[in-house]
Order: sequence, then C-alpha cells, then structure tokens
Amino acid sequence: MSFLKRYSGAAYFFLFAAVFLTYAPILHDPLIRDDYWLLGQVKDIGILELWRLAYAQIIFFRPLGEFFYWLEWRFFGASVLFSHIFSLFLQGLDASLLFWFLGQLGMKKLSAYFAALLFALAPVDVEAVTWSAVRFDLAALFLMILSLGLYFIFLKRGGAVSYTGSLAAALAAMLTKEPAVMLVGLIPLMEIVYRKDPAVDTRAYDRAGFWRAAARRWLPLGGVFLVYMIARLAVLHGMGGAAPVIGMPSARAAFFSAVAFIFPFSWLRVSPAVVPFTAALAAALILIMLLLVRVIRRPNLPANRRAAIFFGLFFVLSLTPVFPFVFIIGVTQGLANSRYLFIPELAFVTMIVAALFDLGAGKRKLRHVLTFLLVCIMLFDVVAIQKNNQPWQAADAVSGSILSQTKKLVPDPAPGAVFFYRDVPVMSGYSVFDQVTLPPAIAITYRRSDIRAFVAGDSFNQGLLRKAYQFGYDRKKGVLRLLANPGS
Repeated sequence: MSFLKRYSGAAYFFLFAAVFLTYAPILHDPLIRDDYWLLGQVKDIGILELWRLAYAQIIFFRPLGEFFYWLEWRFFGASVLFSHIFSLFLQGLDASLLFWFLGQLGMKKLSAYFAALLFALAPVDVEAVTWSAVRFDLAALFLMILSLGLYFIFLKRGGAVSYTGSLAAALAAMLTKEPAVMLVGLIPLMEIVYRKDPAVDTRAYDRAGFWRAAARRWLPLGGVFLVYMIARLAVLHGMGGAAPVIGMPSARAAFFSAVAFIFPFSWLRVSPAVVPFTAALAAALILIMLLLVRVIRRPNLPANRRAAIFFGLFFVLSLTPVFPFVFIIGVTQGLANSRYLFIPELAFVTMIVAALFDLGAGKRKLRHVLTFLLVCIMLFDVVAIQKNNQPWQAADAVSGSILSQTKKLVPDPAPGAVFFYRDVPVMSGYSVFDQVTLPPAIAITYRRSDIRAFVAGDSFNQGLLRKAYQFGYDRKKGVLRLLANPGS
C-alpha cells in the first residue's frame, strides 16, 4: 500500500496511539497484588548487587525481567502512572516490531499493518497489558520478535552482526521469561519455511547442502539454550516453575480455549501439567502442517501464504509444550491468566490476516471486503478490551482503597506494628491481597519495613493478634474499618 510506504513513521505512531487511546482508562488504576511483591523483591538491591536479581523469585528464573522492575523502582518508585505507561509503551513496541518483521518477511504493507494493529488491540490477552506484574510477557515477546527479525536479515544478507544479534536477543528473551525457549524450534522452522524464498541468500546451501549449512547455524542457538538451562538449574536447583494443576487434557477445555481467540469474553485458567502429551500433540500438528504445505519448496510462493504457513507453525509451537494448560482447564469468565495466550495470540492473528489477504490477492473487490471486515473486527476489539478490563479495574480500585484507607486510619503506626486484615475480597478469581503480596504493599505504602501484615486465614499467633491493628473490609460499602486498635 503506497500510503503506508510513504508515511511509515505515521503508521508506527498510529500503532502506539491506538494502544494508548484504547487502554487510557487504566492509566491511573492502582497497583495490585504481585505488583507490590515484585517491587518489594528488588527495591533493596543496590546497583552493585544486580546479580541478586537472578534470585529474586524462588520458582522462576527471570533476571532480565526483574531488571526492568528494578529500573522502575530505582527511577519512579511505585508510580502507578509510569508503571502503566511503560506497559503500554511495550505493547506498542511489540506491535511496531511485528509490523517491521512482517515487512522483512515480504508481506504486503496493508496485511502486515492489519496484523500488527489487530494484535495490538487483541482483547483476549488484556491481562498482559493491564497488570503490571506480568510485564515479563511484553518484554519477552519484544526480544523474541527482534531475534527472529535479525535472523531473517542474516538469511537475506548474511553478516555476523545480525546473526550474533539474533542469538543475543534469543538469550535475553529466555532470561526475561521461559516461553522464549520456543525460539530453539522456531528459528529453524522459519529457515525451513523460507529457504526457497527469493529474498534468501542460498549460496551457503548451494555449497554445503541445506541441512548441513543450516545445522552449522543452529548449533550456536542450541549452545545459547544450553547456557540458559545451566544457569537456570544452578540458580533454582532444579527446573522451577509453579505447582501444576493435576488433570488430563479434555476436549471441553481445549474447545473453550480455542473459542477465546474468536470471541474473547472469557476467563482462562491454566496449568503447566501433561507436558509429554502436549509436546506429542504439537509434534503431530507440526508434522501434519509440513506434509500439507510442501508448496513451501516453490520459490514463487506468495509472501503472505508463506507467512501464514510460518505463523501457523508458530501458533502450534507456542501452545505446546510451553502452554499445555489450555488443554486442562480451559476458560470460563473474566480472562484471568489470559497472559498465557499473549504470544499465541500474535501468531494466531498474523496467521489469519496473512491467509485472508493471500486469499484476496489479485481480487480487488474481495480485498476491499476483507479490509472492511478487519476494520469492523478492530472496532469490536476496542469495545471488548474495555469490557475485559472492567474486572481488573474493579479489583485495582479495591486494592488502592484498602491501602489508602489503612494509611488514613493509622497514619503513623508504632515501630514493629502488626496489621491484621479480615474479609479481603476475592475479585475476578484473584484475592486483591494475600499473605505473600500484602506485606510488601504495606511496606511500600508506609515506606517502612518494620510493619508486619497478615490476612485472615494465615496461621496467626493469638497473642500477637491482641497486639495488632485489626481491619475489616465492608464489601458492600467498599469501606475499611479499624476493628481493634492496640494503642487505645
């Protein structure tokens, strides 16, 4: 599309503008739960102690992801506005980098832009953008797309800079969040799909044969993965990860997870269980797709069709084995844990858009119909994002209310004070605070580390209870009451 070629700067600006305008209602939403816990883990780490970021979480190894939170605390503290602006900026950056990457793959500008815009406004994974604590997904995806893009530039032009940059970005993505390990399979799949692309430099294949030449390039990628795994095992003393939800895959769970991509008013619950089953399923689906798309060997294959094939493989790989939970519990309401669909959503949207525009290639009227249809979907997505964010906004409001009212009721607690909370609400499937996330929230609110905080349900010493400030939350009126004051 000549307009997008001529005004590419404006096109990138509009991607950022679309994200910020759509998500503007969340900019002043208070922090909640793990937001405070993550800041609490890094706030006391000095600039000469950054190695401690690798140990910030006991079940995950995400040192680079933790570094972003360290920077946030270092320069902006617990600023709500900056925290949300940073997340929205990363979402705009992800969409912009996707647009750039699809251009590198040779996709037509219009189809590439629609794919980027629809991903930026995808309503199924609002949690990844709205909840500051899961910014790991936004940052990891940026580094993943960067790694893929640099590797494709290497395939086209060669050069040590783009190849080394791709490997460095891949390692950085893995150190940000675990799903990035899929690059170990995704980069070879991209080279297989695009090896007959006219833009790819085939001289290395001609000299040594495709598989031998490609294996030499993939071997260092395997070395990057090995370095990551050794570091992870050394820090966590094992694989780490959250406790799995026990269960076997069910057709119902898989069906509702799939529906969430098409009609995204639902609530995803997750589980990392049954990895062998889902890994086998992924391998079978990828094999079927490769058998069905032998046309990738044709050098004159349209760019959009080749992209649809690659992102179809990307989608399957992103769901399994890293995301097996979609087959265990599936979805209901509220889109809690929808962040796990953030990366699959990018692949799904791009696959669909590329396939639709390939279908409309050379058919002007059909292309116009498809453009109109995608604009309508985009408008629907904007409305869906507002609806799907409402449970988060309600929970954020309660979180901010509890902390602000606590500070109002007890403006200057005695040294070593104890706070005890009853009836902390559960909203959208999550408690607003729990025994892990409440203490750092209180410490950050008061800028003191000597106050101890507990939520009803914790194992609690009754003698200590008599010395505690006791609070109760009235869920109907949204009011926090001071039930007992040890100083009175």
